[in-house]
Amino acid sequence: MKQRWKYPFAVMTLAAVLTTGTAMPSHVMADGAKDTTAIEEVVAGELPSIGSISIGGSNTIELKQASLSNAAESGRIVTFTLTVNNQGNNEIQFIDYWVRLKSSSGTSFPVTLFAADKDKNRIPAKSSMDFRFYAKVNDKTNLEDLSFNFIQWDFSRSDFEKPIGSIAIPKDYSLLTAVGSKRMATIGNEPMKNGIKRVSVSKNDTHFLPTIYFEMENTGKRGAKLPELQFNLRTAEGLLYPLNVSGIDKETVINPLVKKEVTLTGSIPIDVNESGWQLQIAETVDLGNNQTVQVPIAEFILPDSTKEEVSVGRDYEFSNEDGTYGIRLEELKRLPWEDEDLLTAQVTLKNNGTQSLSIPNLTGYFKLDDAVTVDATIIRGDKVIGLQPGQEITVQYLGKIPYTYDFSDVKLYVQEKKETSQQPAPGVPGGDNSGGGKVEDLIQFVHNSDMMVVPAVGSGQKQKIDDVGRKAQYSVREVHTFTGKTGNIVVALVEVENLEKRFNEVSKLVAHFVNPDGEVYPLNISELKSKVSPGGKALLHLSGVLPQGAETNDMQLFIGQAVKEGKLAGKEDVPDAYIQPLAFALPLEKSEPSDDLRNIEFFPYTLSMKNIGTTMNFLSGDLKFSFDYEFGKDILVVSNTENHKLVIEIEDSDGKFQHAQEFSLESSAESGGGGQPGGGGNTLQLGSHTAVVNINDPELVFKLESLDKYKLNVYYQFQPGQRKLITSKELKWFYTAD
Repeated sequence: MKQRWKYPFAVMTLAAVLTTGTAMPSHVMADGAKDTTAIEEVVAGELPSIGSISIGGSNTIELKQASLSNAAESGRIVTFTLTVNNQGNNEIQFIDYWVRLKSSSGTSFPVTLFAADKDKNRIPAKSSMDFRFYAKVNDKTNLEDLSFNFIQWDFSRSDFEKPIGSIAIPKDYSLLTAVGSKRMATIGNEPMKNGIKRVSVSKNDTHFLPTIYFEMENTGKRGAKLPELQFNLRTAEGLLYPLNVSGIDKETVINPLVKKEVTLTGSIPIDVNESGWQLQIAETVDLGNNQTVQVPIAEFILPDSTKEEVSVGRDYEFSNEDGTYGIRLEELKRLPWEDEDLLTAQVTLKNNGTQSLSIPNLTGYFKLDDAVTVDATIIRGDKVIGLQPGQEITVQYLGKIPYTYDFSDVKLYVQEKKETSQQPAPGVPGGDNSGGGKVEDLIQFVHNSDMMVVPAVGSGQKQKIDDVGRKAQYSVREVHTFTGKTGNIVVALVEVENLEKRFNEVSKLVAHFVNPDGEVYPLNISELKSKVSPGGKALLHLSGVLPQGAETNDMQLFIGQAVKEGKLAGKEDVPDAYIQPLAFALPLEKSEPSDDLRNIEFFPYTLSMKNIGTTMNFLSGDLKFSFDYEFGKDILVVSNTENHKLVIEIEDSDGKFQHAQEFSLESSAESGGGGQPGGGGNTLQLGSHTAVVNINDPELVFKLESLDKYKLNVYYQFQPGQRKLITSKELKWFYTAD
C-alpha cells in the first residue's frame, strides 16, 4: 500500500467499456480521433414495390411496405400500403376495388383501412394515391405466408367479386437497410433521407446501454411536421426494445434541406445476444376506437459492436429529454485521508448543442474488482445553473475505502437520477439510494489501480483548478524549516492566483506532506481574512510538524479542495474529505543564511537595512541599537501573517552577550510604534523608517570584553519558539554600517 504515491510522474491511462458499430469509412469525432462508426453517403431510395396488378390500361395497384409487428395483447398486426397509379385520362374510384388477405394454409384475415384513409376514394387522372391497411393475424403467421388477393366488385356475379390478381411476398423480402446506407422515406408528407451516423454501446453488470446517433434530412420543398415516431431496437431473436429519443418530438418541423440529429438511448438485458441488432423507425397511427398501431417506416441493420479502449480526456456523448451532452473523464485517483483512502473521479460535462441545457442530476458509484460496490457522493464546485452552448463544467465523484484495502480494477458508473415515482432502472445496485426517483445508466469507465497515483509537477510549476466561478492557479514558492526544542515545523508557501474576473475567496483546502514510503503528514493552512482581486494572488502558509531529521527533499505536497458532507467546505467547516487533488514536488530549501542586509526577502515582504549603529553609556550600562529600514510588500498578494515575527538579534563575537528583539509585521500589528520599544509591540511599518532598540544591562561592560565585532542575525519567526535564520552579518561595535 505504501507504494501508491511513490511514482508521481507516472503516465495516466484509462479504459472505458464502450462499444461501437459499423465497419464503414471513418469520420472525425469531437476530440479529433478516428471513429469507425460513420456511414457512407449511399442512398438506398424508397422501398421498391413488392408487386403490382393491372386494373385496366396502364393503371395499376402496387403493394408496398408490408410489415409485421406484435399486437398489444396477443397475435400480430400486418400493415401494408396499396398505391393506386392512375395513368389514364379519367379518375379512378378506389371503392370499386378491394383486397383479401390469406395465409398459405387458407386462413382468411379481414383487412381494415386506417382511419386517416377511410375518406379517400377518387384518384384523379395522371396521379397516384396511397391507401394503408392493417389486419390482425395469429402468432405463427409470417410475412412470407401471406398472399394478397385483389378483387373488383362486380354485381353481375353471384359473389359480387371479380378476381383481378394476387401478390405473394417473397421469402427474401425485407425492410432492412444495409449498413452504411441511408434510406429515403416519406415522413410528414415530405421525402426524408434517413441514416445512422454512429453507434456506441456501453454496459454495466446487467445491461447493454446502446446510444445510436441518427440523422434525418428533409429533401423536399416544404417543411415536414413530424408525426408521432417510435424508435425501437430489435434483437436477432426478434425482441423489441423501445428507445428514448432526444432531439425531436411530434411537434418538430424539419425545414427543406435541413438535417436533424436524433440521439437514441436504451437499456438491453446483458443476456441478449449482442449481434444482429436492428433499428426500427415506426409511425404511431390511430386505428380509431382508441387503438393505435406502429407502422414501420424504415429499418436499419446495426453492425456488431466492438470493444474500444478509451483514454483520459476523450469526449463521448449521452442524451436525455433535454438534449445531448458531451462527457469526458479527466481523472480517477486514490488519495490518502486520515485512516482511510478516498476514491475521486473528475468528470467534465459539455453542452454539445446550440441551445442552453439544464444540468442533469448525476449520480453513480464505484465498483472494485467487479465485487465491491462503493457509494459515490456527487460534488459540484462550479457556480453555474445551466449550460450554454459549448460550455463545460466539472463534476466530482467521491467515495471512501479502508486504506488497507487492495484491489486491481475499479469501475465508475455514471448515472442520471430522474425525479419520478417510477422504479429504478435495471442494473442499478440498491436502486435509488436517496428516495423517490428513477436512475438511468449513462456510461461506464474502467480503470486500473496501478495507474491511480496523482502525478506531481516539478518544482516551481503551476497547476489550475478550472471550475466556473473558482478558477485559480496554484504553485509552491518556497519551503522553510523552523527548528524548535521538541520538533521541527515545516512550512510550504503556496501561491494562489485568482483567475476569475471578480474578487473571490480562496477555496478552503486540505493539504498533506507525503514521503516516498507513503507516510502522510497532515498540514494546517493559514486562513485568509479578505478576498483576492482579479489577477491578484494569495499566499497560504501550509505547516506541519515533522519528526526530527525528516527530509523534505523527496516529499510531495498534496493539495485538494475541502469537502464537508458532500459539498465544498466553507470557512468554518471541518472537512471530511477532499477532491481535485494537485501534487507538487517540493522545491529545495535554502538553508544557508544570506549576509546581504540590503535585500532581505521573506515573501511577500522585503526588508532593507542601513545606517546600522550602536552607542553605549558604560556607566549606566545603556546600549542603544538603531537602524534605518525600508519595508515593502507585494500589494497584489493577500496573506495572513498573524503571529509571524521578524527577530533581529545582536550577538557579541565572544558569545557572552546577545539580545533579540521581536518585530511584528504590518499585517499582524497589534499596536503602533514605528519601531519604538513598546513592551514587545515593536512593528515594522511599510515604507522608510528608523527603528531604535534600547537595552539596559548594568553588567554589560563586563560582558563586552573585546568591544571588537558582533553579529547581526535576522530570523523569521513562524510562531513562538520556531525560528529560521535568514540573514547574518558581522559588524563592528560602535561604528555605523551603511
